[in-house]
Amino acid sequence: MANNNDQSSANVTPVLGIVPGNLAQGFATNLMVISHYFERETLARLQQSADYSKLSLEYVGYMALLAQRDCSPGELAAVLSVSKQACSKVIRELQGQGLIEKRKNPKDSRSSLISPSEKGLHLIRQGIAITLEIYNGLHKQLGSDAMQALNRALERVCEQLNLATAQLRRLPTTAVGEVDIQPAQLNLFLPKLDKFIRGRAKQAVLDLGFTGLKDSFGPVLGMISREAKHIQFIAQVLGISKQAVAASAQELEAQGYIERQADSNDKRQTLLVLTAKGELLMQRSQENVSQTEADIRALLTEQEFDALETGLEHMYLAVAKHYDSANVLREKIQQLSQMMIDELGMTGANALGQHLITITRGRS
Repeated sequence: MANNNDQSSANVTPVLGIVPGNLAQGFATNLMVISHYFERETLARLQQSADYSKLSLEYVGYMALLAQRDCSPGELAAVLSVSKQACSKVIRELQGQGLIEKRKNPKDSRSSLISPSEKGLHLIRQGIAITLEIYNGLHKQLGSDAMQALNRALERVCEQLNLATAQLRRLPTTAVGEVDIQPAQLNLFLPKLDKFIRGRAKQAVLDLGFTGLKDSFGPVLGMISREAKHIQFIAQVLGISKQAVAASAQELEAQGYIERQADSNDKRQTLLVLTAKGELLMQRSQENVSQTEADIRALLTEQEFDALETGLEHMYLAVAKHYDSANVLREKIQQLSQMMIDELGMTGANALGQHLITITRGRS
């Protein structure tokens, strides 16, 4: 299969492989794309600091849960639906970056409790501040009335589904007179509903006999649900490492959901493509998401549903433009540039720039 393209289809969003502007995809997909955008954009801005340059989207769920309460490794693995081995790996990485602390569990001598370190608490605070900046930008585009109506509709859905929103621990202030900081309502509702929709779709396909699925597989499968993609492109759009995509691809291939094909435009490159089994999985997943949308619609009045659907539609269009490859490249260049300035200083960074110009001159 030829790569039709990483470029021509650069606007494919990472949840179910939907192209921005195709609003027939439904409000649930819009919601998941928006939720992913908040996570990815917040991470990208945090990574501009040398203190947080090694952060990964993989850490989001862990830090979000630890922002609420201390947890044992077993509790983290259970709540986040990851293996104990994968959880242990992330815990070691978070410890290595000084973001968490471990101590003995007073209720179970065989276990430990994990809590955010002082650096971790400041990270959480900065993350909330960034999400508020993003929220305020979207608020201006939607308008106060539309945003308030959307928040009320999302709150209503969470209430009807018995989805409790997060209660954060008190976060440290960084300056005299600085007030306590809390997320916007939208950023409390979105993750809950995103997790609910994804969890329900995952359970539905598991019940149908699709085995070995992990939460991390969804975005990768979504990226190739319409056409083949390179691992590097998938990583760029999703905001995760090539190694993480490659690891998911290896497992998905072993289970028969995807296969690798040579790129007819570049024999050195391989593309990831769905198998018939993978296509059936995505079809069944989409069917469940559509059913979830119908169930949620039944919980709301016509006015509430219109506010939900219209608000998410407009917000989706506002964030979808950030998923094109040109923006991904610009963000990566900005991130790497800041890291080099922090590491080498302005003089060293200028020297590196001149060296790159020299060694790439004449190359396409």
